[in-house]
Amino acid sequence: SNYVNALHGLDRWRTARYEFFGELAMDSGGVAKEWYRLVCDSVFKPEYGLFERSDLDDVTYDFNPSSELFQPERHMHYYRFAGRILAKAIFEGCFVDAHLTKIIYKHILGRPCSLEDLELYDKSLHRSIQHILDNIEHVEELDLAFSIGTTVMGAHTEVELKEGGAELYVTKDNLGDYIKLFLKYYFFERGQDQLSTFLKGFHEIIPQSLLCVFNEEEFEQIMCGTTEIDVEDWKNN
Repeated sequence: SNYVNALHGLDRWRTARYEFFGELAMDSGGVAKEWYRLVCDSVFKPEYGLFERSDLDDVTYDFNPSSELFQPERHMHYYRFAGRILAKAIFEGCFVDAHLTKIIYKHILGRPCSLEDLELYDKSLHRSIQHILDNIEHVEELDLAFSIGTTVMGAHTEVELKEGGAELYVTKDNLGDYIKLFLKYYFFERGQDQLSTFLKGFHEIIPQSLLCVFNEEEFEQIMCGTTEIDVEDWKNN
């Protein structure tokens, strides 16, 4: 990680050659792919606490906002490394098994996030917001405050969405502000330091200006490849 984070200038874009100690192999691409696979497997291991499984499925990852508890001294160093290593893998044409949330892809690409993205981020949160919107005429009966409860390592804390939010209740008039602050917290503030450090590392290798032509689905295919096989296209080509 120290070597990758130290790359600067043109060295960031040189194609590297890899070899494993004790193994004789000509790196014509296969060794590089195996190296990236092993590194990404390590970066995304739950015990390192950098990433956590999203609420969508068992293959999509999100940042762990409590990463400091797992890596007190070095977690930001490793987030920059993670950003750089994923960008290097793309640059060198190596697919990685590192499916991230749609929100992270949008941040990488510099695309705006919206309420519709919440369903592809956390289905339970999306259901909660949809329930509020479906009952907008009776929202005051829900006793919602401008705060969000979180649990970290068994300890429950209350995060205010704005100053004094714990004492400010949601009404029909301020519901729009509540939803904006709700999305801002989950899409940006919940793991703001992790996100900004990861993006810094990624964009040091591949500038955002080169990525704006892609949408999230296209970008995921560039980074992770696809598991779907078009049989007819395969037969014809």
